[in-house]
Amino acid sequence: MSNALLIAGAILLLALTVFHGLFWRLFDWKRQLAKLHPVNQGAVQAMNIVLMLIFAFFAVLSFFFQTELLNTRLGNFILVFITMMFFIRAYLQVRLFSMKPIASKVFSSYVLSERVFMALPYSLHSNKI
Repeated sequence: MSNALLIAGAILLLALTVFHGLFWRLFDWKRQLAKLHPVNQGAVQAMNIVLMLIFAFFAVLSFFFQTELLNTRLGNFILVFITMMFFIRAYLQVRLFSMKPIASKVFSSYVLSERVFMALPYSLHSNKI
């Protein structure tokens, strides 16, 4: 069951990577970011690209290193870290964005589901940090 949850989490992470890759088009960043100082334009885009790499890295770990994630202290720490990252992201979604649009509610549910897919394998497995 833990492996299936990790695979489901990896699929969600890959979807999130693609979603972040679409930010330029979805949020009209060419026009919207032009309103910002060039340093802020670069910072927003650089952080988004790095975040995409982090999501992809976590997905690769979840697809191909399940045994290590579930059976080593480092793997357990990584699962806890991913879980906490998505917990913080869910909190920030409520704190920084309006929850009125349906898209915000859907995205919040998505973020919380990713947290579950990473937390459950850790909690179901006996090798704790």
